[in-house]
Amino acid sequence: MNIAVLCVTELLKNASGFFTGTFLLKRLFGYDIKIKKAAFVVTAFVFAVASLLPFAVFEDTYAAADICDIVTMLGFIVFPYLCFSSRKKLTFFWYGIILNSTADFMILMVSLFFKTDNQATFNLLYIILYAALSAAVFIITKQRIPVYHGAFFEKIPTLVYVVILIADLATYYAVTLTRDSAYIEDVANVLLVLSAVLVVSCIVFIVSKYFSVSEKQSNVQLLLNTQVLHNEEIIKSNTDIRRFKHDYINNIFALSTLIDQNRIEEAKEYLAKMNELPALTKTKYSTGNYLADAIISAKATAAQEKELRIEFEGTIPSQRISNNDICTIIANVLDNAVFNSPQKSLTPITISSVEQSNGCILTVSNPVSKPVEIKNNKIQTSKKDKTNHGFGLDNIKAVAKEYNGFVNLTCENNLFIIEIGLMFKEENSYEKAVQIFE
Repeated sequence: MNIAVLCVTELLKNASGFFTGTFLLKRLFGYDIKIKKAAFVVTAFVFAVASLLPFAVFEDTYAAADICDIVTMLGFIVFPYLCFSSRKKLTFFWYGIILNSTADFMILMVSLFFKTDNQATFNLLYIILYAALSAAVFIITKQRIPVYHGAFFEKIPTLVYVVILIADLATYYAVTLTRDSAYIEDVANVLLVLSAVLVVSCIVFIVSKYFSVSEKQSNVQLLLNTQVLHNEEIIKSNTDIRRFKHDYINNIFALSTLIDQNRIEEAKEYLAKMNELPALTKTKYSTGNYLADAIISAKATAAQEKELRIEFEGTIPSQRISNNDICTIIANVLDNAVFNSPQKSLTPITISSVEQSNGCILTVSNPVSKPVEIKNNKIQTSKKDKTNHGFGLDNIKAVAKEYNGFVNLTCENNLFIIEIGLMFKEENSYEKAVQIFE
């Protein structure tokens, strides 16, 4: 077989495959192109060399083709990361593997139908397949037919990718074994490695899910406890108000009697006691979010034990941010603030929330007895102080990242300040896409 023909067709195959992979992401799934030029050029050169080198090193063209297949698969994974940005880190990884394995499966079926066993012919079939797929997608999108976009694509569960991959590999190797018995040992080794990787991956997935569910369960329990405490305070306040209303007429009568008898001092004392009850029943915080009201009220009670006070200004979104995430942010940031504030500090713990159309910025400051050193947005104090200031910061940063937001830490004039920015998530984007097709 002519090596030059193999090399040319291999390069064309890989180039057309990588183009098709990125073209589908752009036209069919709506990703915006953000090419990292220098990295793209270097990577393209490396993959071009890697596509040709096996044919120069190995005399067996089939062995060289197997190595080139691995290079192709890596290209499908790597190039989307160089051309686009993805919210979900593993999106392009699975996309590349599935696209490559599915293409292999389809070409294998076509080669069986035409009974061909020529590597150059295989490469030409790949080129035709990629060209046909790109043309079909171009025609579909050009006709303004509604298509799903990246938000939907990134919501596909990992299990779906795994099932497709297993089906592709099982079919591919089953057919290969029937065609060439020499592959039996190699295929057995490959399947053994894949099975081991799959088992380990499943174990890691289960363990990570366990800890994730445990953390969410803990947050939910905290949320429930906070709501229970808040409800108890409301019930107590309502009971006090009803009692006050019930005794109101009697109180007025008693006050009038004291004044008529010119017992002014006693009347003043009686009036002062009457004024105490409304102060106790006054709502502590009104943020616009009932859950935030409950959490801040609960933390204010803890702050009172250190003779501290919490002040709030602004509004906290009541929609487009989940209750669990609201609980995680506010509970953790106030736990941190109350714990690290000096006893009986005259400087209050302040919460400021600015709500905008596309998100919100929450700023919380608390007094500290000594400056906190912050470097690269991380606390750089002693281990003990770092532990004290680090309550829940990782959880807060995780939530901010989920909402494409940020967390900034500063310490100025003995005030430790944490600024949390959140971008609202699109509401029911997946459901809206489904409705378009229906």
